[in-house]
Amino acid sequence: MTDRILELEAEVERLRKKCDLQTMMLRRLDAEKFPGTYFIHSGLGETDANGMPERLMVVPAYGVDFSYIYQRTDKTTGPEW
Repeated sequence: MTDRILELEAEVERLRKKCDLQTMMLRRLDAEKFPGTYFIHSGLGETDANGMPERLMVVPAYGVDFSYIYQRTDKTTGPEW
């Protein structure tokens, strides 16, 4: 019985993480409904092999009239394989 409980707890945690990721994606897609959610509104320059532009234009909230520009550094990060 204990093994089954641990298995189910692991499944709940997996689904919770998946739900959290989907929630963040939806916040980004509909940023005007979620104050405090930044919004990437444009990419500038050439794209790299992964399709990422040289620069991203980001606003701190949907609908503001200014942008921050973030520039690619060619440094990447990810899970350690």
